[in-house]
Amino acid sequence: MPKGDPDYWKKTHEPLNLELQSVVRGSWADQPPIADLQLQFIPHYAGKHCLESVRLSRLANEGGAHAVAVGLLRDAVEALSVVALGISHDHDKVRLLNKWNEEQLSAGELRKHLEAKVWAQVSINGLWGES
Repeated sequence: MPKGDPDYWKKTHEPLNLELQSVVRGSWADQPPIADLQLQFIPHYAGKHCLESVRLSRLANEGGAHAVAVGLLRDAVEALSVVALGISHDHDKVRLLNKWNEEQLSAGELRKHLEAKVWAQVSINGLWGES
């Protein structure tokens, strides 16, 4: 009995990846040019990392590695924080992305900033209502 759908990536992740590219690129359109192009690509690749973590979590769960699956989902949620910062209109996003890139800011610290400064402005209390 085959597990999963062989076209899963094509049907789910490929359209999400294309949409992610559009959203991330669009979010930088109203920002001044940034000398360090890597900072512009961090949210995009964080989104790709999120999608791949979800895919691998699904495979791990199907294989009975439930703890690994949960760990990968946590990783995916942390990557979403980087995407959220990248597409936000926060005035500090370039500085924060740079600090995150230089490993001076953890995913938890980034999430705390988002909760206090970004999500508070759009009536979102943490990720999916969780602090």
